[in-house]
Amino acid sequence: EMAAQFGLNRMPSDQALQFMGDFLGAPDLAQIVVASVDWSALKPAYEARRQRPFLERVETRQRAVKPAQAGAKSSDLLRKLHEAHPDDRRDVLIEHIRVEVAAVLGMTRPDDIDIYQGLFEMGMDSLMSVELKGRLENGVERALPSTLTFNYPTVAELAEYLETHVLADRLAEAAAAGSDAEAETPAGADDGGEMDDLSEDELAALLSKKLGLK
Repeated sequence: EMAAQFGLNRMPSDQALQFMGDFLGAPDLAQIVVASVDWSALKPAYEARRQRPFLERVETRQRAVKPAQAGAKSSDLLRKLHEAHPDDRRDVLIEHIRVEVAAVLGMTRPDDIDIYQGLFEMGMDSLMSVELKGRLENGVERALPSTLTFNYPTVAELAEYLETHVLADRLAEAAAAGSDAEAETPAGADDGGEMDDLSEDELAALLSKKLGLK
């Protein structure tokens, strides 16, 4: 069961021996291995701690991560990022990653996680890192590399990577949309509260001024 979690599946003995017998007749093969491997599970698990030259040459299907369709709600993380001030987005990402790391490690207090401490120093293993990658993929609605925790082994580094590489285009679109909305807001639209305090004479004078009347 542990091997299966890493993508190494059982094979019927007759089938395995038949394949082995077929390959033994090939003199140009220096080494032979017969195995039923789910590379989409094995590759990220073995690349979680370091790069593997052989696995770099193995192509796998990316985990299917469906982005929100038109009219559908985005993930809570994307919604919070769109609503947050640009200067606060890194903190939003850090908080989200802390929660996911705590869930994977079985911790009850995400705030206790040191964002500069290595994930594997905290007790995370290869399978946990694969689970964390899946959780983060759901949050950003994007597929992430199998070497994610190797290249970015702390919460702080993960947050920087997600903000500057994975979500850069979406955050730029959100900022542009916010600027357009501000540009379309009529001048004085927020002055309703102040205008309520004006007398009729003051309102008439203000209206005359806006119309260019003396």
